[in-house]
Amino acid sequence: MRAIGVNPWVWASPVDGEALAELIPRIAALGFDAVELPIEQPGDWDPYRVRDLLARYGLAAAGVCAVTPPGRELVNAAPAVVEATVAYLNTCVDSAAIIGAPCVGGPVYASVGRTWRMTPTERAACYADFRRALAPVADRAGERGVSIGVEALNRYETSVVNTLEQTVEMIDGLPSNVGIMIDTYHMNIEEANPYAVLAAAGPHIKHVQVSGTNRGAPGADHLDWPRFLAALAATGYWGAICIESFTPENATIATAASIWRPLAPSPDRLAGDGLVYLRSILG
Repeated sequence: MRAIGVNPWVWASPVDGEALAELIPRIAALGFDAVELPIEQPGDWDPYRVRDLLARYGLAAAGVCAVTPPGRELVNAAPAVVEATVAYLNTCVDSAAIIGAPCVGGPVYASVGRTWRMTPTERAACYADFRRALAPVADRAGERGVSIGVEALNRYETSVVNTLEQTVEMIDGLPSNVGIMIDTYHMNIEEANPYAVLAAAGPHIKHVQVSGTNRGAPGADHLDWPRFLAALAATGYWGAICIESFTPENATIATAASIWRPLAPSPDRLAGDGLVYLRSILG
C-alpha cells in the first residue's frame, strides 16, 4: 500500500519541536502513514527527538522540506549568500539522514517570490550556476543515502523553473540522487497536460506533494485525481504522496502562500478529507 503523508504546515508554522510534539500524535490518529517535515530555521526541531517521536507513533519520515525565504539563494546571488544557503541545505540533508527521510525537497535554487527576466543565454548560465552550487550538497546527500528533489514553482513565485521539463534540464549533469519533487498545485498552473508530463519526468521523481487546485484537500477540486495517480504509478514511483497545504492563521506563511481564506472548516478536516479521498483511489 502506498504511504500517504501530510505536512504539519496544514496546522502550524513555524514547525518546531513543540508543534511536532502536539501534531505527530494527531497526524497518526487521523490515519496517515508518514510526515514530511519542513525546516524553516536550523534548530527548529531536534532530529533525534523527532526520529523517536515518529517511531513511537508508527509514522515514517516521508521527506524534509527545504524552505527558501528571502536570502536563501543558490543563483544570482553574492558568494556569501550562496555559501550560507549551502550550509542550510547541508543541515537539511543531515537531519533527513538522522530521521530516516529519503529526500530533501523544495525550491532549493532561489527564494520563493523572487523573479527576474532571463534571456536564453542568461538562463543557461543560471542553471550552470545552480549545478555548481548544489554539487557539494548532492555529494553530501549521496554519502548519507538521501536524494534531493528540486521543485518547480508557478510563475508568480519564481522565474527559475516553472515546469517539470525545465527542472529536468536544470538538474542535468548532477548526480543521480538529484531529481525533482512534483507539486500538483504548481503543475495545475504551469503544465499544459499535468498527466502526460509525468511520463517524461518519471525517472527523475524523488518526492510528491499534492493538494487541491485551490490549495485545499485533494478531491475537492477539478483535477482528475484517478487519472493523475494512474499516470504517477506508471512512472514507477512508489514513494510517499504527501498533502501540503497551509494554515491561514500564521500571517507569514499565509502571505507567502497567498492563503487569504480558510480552505476547509478546520485543518483536521482538510487533512482528513484529503486522506480519505486519496485512500479511496489508492486502496
